[in-house]
Amino acid sequence: MKTIIKALLLSTITTISYSQTKTESKSGTEGVNKIDLSEVVIKSTGKESSIYVRDLNVDPKVLKLEQEFINYDLGKNAVGYDAFYVKFELEKGKGKLEATYNENGKLTSVNEKYRKVELPISISRSIYKEYPGWQIVDNTYTYSQENGTKIKKEYSLTMTKDNKTQKIKINPAAEIVAVR
Repeated sequence: MKTIIKALLLSTITTISYSQTKTESKSGTEGVNKIDLSEVVIKSTGKESSIYVRDLNVDPKVLKLEQEFINYDLGKNAVGYDAFYVKFELEKGKGKLEATYNENGKLTSVNEKYRKVELPISISRSIYKEYPGWQIVDNTYTYSQENGTKIKKEYSLTMTKDNKTQKIKINPAAEIVAVR
C-alpha cells in the first residue's frame, strides 16, 4: 500500500513539475509575454482617437514620410467637415501617403504607395532563391488600412532575365501572391 501511494505521489509531482515550465525573455522578466507596440500610433484629434498601424520593416525614406504624417497636427481644421483629406509626397513622385479623417477628426483610412523602395532582406532572398538569375528592375510597395486595421500590404516587382520580363506580387511573409 505504501508503495502504491509513493508511486502516485511521485507521478503527481513529476506531472506538475513538467507542466510548469518557465520562460525567460531577453530582459530577464520571467513568464511575461511582451508585445512590441512601436508600430501602433494612437493619435487624438478632435473628439475621437485614431489608430495608425505603421510598418517598421520598410525603406528608411518610407519611415521618414510616415513619421511626418504621425507628427502632423490637424488641429481644429479637421473638425466640422464631413471628411478631411491629407496627402504627403516623397520627392520626384516616388511615393505618397494619403489619409482621410471623418467629421470628428478620427482617422478612417490610410493609403500608401511607394516606388523603388529598399526591399526587406527576407523578400529579396526569397525572390532570388525562387527566380535564380533574374534581376529586380522595378518595385512598388502598397499599404492600406481602414479604421486601424491593415487591409493590404504587398510588393509588386518587375524582373528581367534574357530579354524576358516577369511581374510578381509578394506579401511581407515572402509568399508570392500573383505572377504575370
